[in-house]
Amino acid sequence: MDILRKLLPKLDCTRGAPMGRYQTESFLKLIENNINLCVRKVPIDSDGCDIGGAYWGINNDKNLYIIFNESGENFNAGAIYRSFVWAETRSEAIHEMSINDYVKRK
Repeated sequence: MDILRKLLPKLDCTRGAPMGRYQTESFLKLIENNINLCVRKVPIDSDGCDIGGAYWGINNDKNLYIIFNESGENFNAGAIYRSFVWAETRSEAIHEMSINDYVKRK
């Protein structure tokens, strides 16, 4: 959960929860430098928000997954790679993003 807190920091929700989160750098830059990607399920509360307060809505059929660079650290003096996808399973999320060959296995 610590890496998720880093990737999904607490947001200012004084004027309401922001809709989702921005995605960052293209993972192609990571692949070119042999940096592994990780995929984790993002916990969504009963109000449809992630642990940092961003609103995603509630999807009863699918889970929200985050794809990020293995360490969660800045890459090449750039931003942390972070992307999101709705999928039923982790395997489906990996397939949906076409990153099967680049994901670190558990």
